[in-house]
Amino acid sequence: MATILDATIGGELANSYAELADADAYFEDDPHRRELWLQHEPVQRERALRFATRYIDRLRLRGEVLSLGQALHFPTSETVDRQGEAYIPAAIQYAECEWALSLLENPPQSRIDRAALRSQGVEAIGRPGLEERYAKGPALPVVPIPPEAYAFLRPWLGGGVAATRG
Repeated sequence: MATILDATIGGELANSYAELADADAYFEDDPHRRELWLQHEPVQRERALRFATRYIDRLRLRGEVLSLGQALHFPTSETVDRQGEAYIPAAIQYAECEWALSLLENPPQSRIDRAALRSQGVEAIGRPGLEERYAKGPALPVVPIPPEAYAFLRPWLGGGVAATRG
């Protein structure tokens, strides 16, 4: 059974910052990218949105979560309007859309979890004619941030208070 896309703001089961309709609307005005986005089935687009959200939430993001019961990083104490309503910044939703399209158009070429290997102390892997070496230190994200998504995420990166969600 497929996981249902849940973009409930501050929800305990939320797994996306944007609904599929939001992502469809985001790509609507760009004829080329609209076609790229819509060529994938809705279930594929929803899956990509969920994975993009996971990748975003793995980053060190600015702001403290509004509630320890929420599943995702946003909303934060910084994303509450004058009426006291929590919201998801448009830039976060746009970054999710961009990252989702990147996942659909550029699927990962490797299933090697380099971050896990580095955390276990592996310095190199290889086979005859091919070797991959890893630098010591903290592992980098397994999936690089697409430039289009990074442009939207940049103001929200760097800092943040990590919260344990149980």
